[in-house]
Amino acid sequence: MFSEPVRNKSGYYEVRWSEPDAKAKRSRSRSQSCGTKNKREAVAFREHFIKSQGVIAAATTSWTVQEILDAYERRHLRAGSVNALYVIRRELGPLDVGDLTEDVIDAFRDKRLLSVTSGTVRRELNALKAGLNWAASRRRSPAILYGVDLPTIDLPADNPPRTNYLSETEEERMFALAVARASNNDIFPRRRIGLFLTIALETAARAGAIRGLTWDRVDFTSGLIDFRDPSKVITKKKRVPVPISARLRPVLEEAYRRRDVNNNFVLEHAGSVRNPFVKFCDDHGFDCTIHDLRRTWATLRVKWGAPIEKVAAVLGDTIEVTTKHYAQFGPGYAADVMDLRGAAVA
Repeated sequence: MFSEPVRNKSGYYEVRWSEPDAKAKRSRSRSQSCGTKNKREAVAFREHFIKSQGVIAAATTSWTVQEILDAYERRHLRAGSVNALYVIRRELGPLDVGDLTEDVIDAFRDKRLLSVTSGTVRRELNALKAGLNWAASRRRSPAILYGVDLPTIDLPADNPPRTNYLSETEEERMFALAVARASNNDIFPRRRIGLFLTIALETAARAGAIRGLTWDRVDFTSGLIDFRDPSKVITKKKRVPVPISARLRPVLEEAYRRRDVNNNFVLEHAGSVRNPFVKFCDDHGFDCTIHDLRRTWATLRVKWGAPIEKVAAVLGDTIEVTTKHYAQFGPGYAADVMDLRGAAVA
C-alpha cells in the first residue's frame, strides 16, 4: 500500500510503501522521492508512480501516447506546447506508446506536411519528443516507459524566416484606418480591431500580449505600457515595458475614457483577433499576417536609423537575433566596406 506523499528530511516529498522480504521473512520499507517540494506535483507523481509499478511487474507498458502527454502536460508543459500537441493527441494519442515506431511517426510527419508548414510540424514533433523524454526520465517518473525504446523522430527542415513587412506608405494607411475604426461610435467589437492594430503598429508587441493587456499596466503618467503579465510564466518570447508613442497616446486615452469600468481588459477581452484582422486586411487590400505588424515596426525603425540595441529592447529580443533579422535594412548597410581594397602593388 503506497502512502500519501510525505516530506523527508530534505523537504522533498516522497512516496513510502512496504513489500515482502523473503530472506528476512518480514516486510521491507521502501521509498521513492517525488523530486519536488510542491504538494500538488507530489500527488500527481504518486498517481503515475503507482501505475508505473504495474508496468514494472508486467515488464511491459500499457501507457498510451495520450496518457503520457496528459501526465507531461499536468507537470511541465507550457501553453504553446499544449496547442502544438493537439494534433498529436488526435492522430497518435490512442496508440500504445510501444507501438509508436519510427515508421508511424514518419507517416504522421509526411501526412501533416501536405496541409501545414514544416515549421508547424517541427513544433508538434518537438513537443512530442519532450513528452516522451520526460516520461523516460527515471528520476522524474520511474519506469513509465519500462522496456520501451523511444523512436528516433526526424524533424522536417524549418521554414525560412519571413521577410514580409508593410512599406512606410502602407503602414501609414493602415494606422490611419485603424485609428478611424478605433475612434468611431460603432459597438465595441468593431472598434476592437482598430484599437488592436494601433497598439500593434506602435509597440511591436505580439498579438497574445496585446490581447491580454489590462488597463492597470498602461501608465499614462510614466508613459509606459507593461506587457509583462504577472500571471503568465516567463518564456523565451519575452514581454517587455514599451513607451507610449506620440501617435498611440491619444488613441489609448480615448479608449480609456470610453472603457467599461467593470472590465480591466484594454481590448475588453482576451479573445482572438484573427478573423477581424483577416477581414480588415481583405477589406482594405493589405497582404500581411498579424506577426508582420511586429516585423514592420522593427524594419521601418532600422531603416529610419534607430540603433539596433534599442530596437531589440522594444522587441524583447537579443541584440544578436535583432541584428540577424534587421541589420540589413539600416541606412548604408555595409556600404562603407564593400569597395575596400588593399594598397596597390608597385
